Amino acid sequence: MQLGLARIETLQLQSGQLVNIVIAALGLHQDIPINPAHHWVTVNIADHTLVVRPVQEAPGYV
Repeated sequence: MQLGLARIETLQLQSGQLVNIVIAALGLHQDIPINPAHHWVTVNIADHTLVVRPVQEAPGYV
């Protein structure tokens, strides 16, 4: 899942905790439940995108 990114309101990832990332893009807000046990999140500053992938795709995942 890739989303246009204007700003991240709150990002506090702790193991096992569900966190909502609020994204303001094109005037819309979208809540994305992120679980660090299941999701790998990267932010690309250059093209203003936030990418959520399965944790199995993270570098070094065992």
